[in-house]
Amino acid sequence: MPSERKSVGRRVLVADDVAAVRAFLQLALTEQGYEVVLAADGGTALQLAREMRPDVILLDWVMPRMNGAQVLRALRRDPQLRQVPVILMTGSVGVDEITSEFGVRWVLEKPFGIDDLFVTLEDALAAAEPA
Repeated sequence: MPSERKSVGRRVLVADDVAAVRAFLQLALTEQGYEVVLAADGGTALQLAREMRPDVILLDWVMPRMNGAQVLRALRRDPQLRQVPVILMTGSVGVDEITSEFGVRWVLEKPFGIDDLFVTLEDALAAAEPA
C-alpha cells in the first residue's frame, strides 16, 4: 500500500463517465489521504483542471462532451496545465498507438487493480516533482 505521507494534500482529478468507477477511485484515494475531485465528462474535467490545478489527472479515454484525446490536447496547449501528469484509464484497444500519438506515459488498462493504481499514481507524482 502507498505511503500516506506522500499523498496528504495531493490533489487528484478523476475524470470518468462511469459513476461506479468514480466512486471506487474516490474511496480508494481519499482513504490514502488524497484530495479527490470528480468529473463525469471531459468538458467538466478540463474546467476543473483549470480551476483546481491538480497534481495528477486520472483520465478515462472514452467519455461524453470531450473524450480523453480532446482533453489531452487542451491540457497540452495550456501553459499552466501542460506539465500535469495524466494517467490514462482505458479499456480500449490500441493503447500503444494512443500512448505514442499523445505522449501518454502512464496507462491503467481497465479493469485494473488497486495496487496498479497506487504504483502508477506514485510514479506519476514522483516524475512531476522538481529534481
